[in-house]
Amino acid sequence: MNNQELRAVAIGPDRAEIVVGYGTNEELAAWYRSEVAVSEEEWADYEVQEVPMDKEMHWDELGQMTIRNLVEGETNFPMIVGWSE
Repeated sequence: MNNQELRAVAIGPDRAEIVVGYGTNEELAAWYRSEVAVSEEEWADYEVQEVPMDKEMHWDELGQMTIRNLVEGETNFPMIVGWSE
């Protein structure tokens, strides 16, 4: 994954997990599939949608903050940072 811009995508059928990393939607989805057990049948229902890094979201332990602020200081990407409904 060699795209220089840090991006966030929501991956899932309804309750989507948010993945932050470098690369295209396809590259981030491929990484996600390598990390979680999703059957081919289940994967057919999954969507990958871009999420703005500056979107304010509620994080259970941290309250309101942007995805960019949440991952500030992190260096090990890609990573699953949370979920969205």
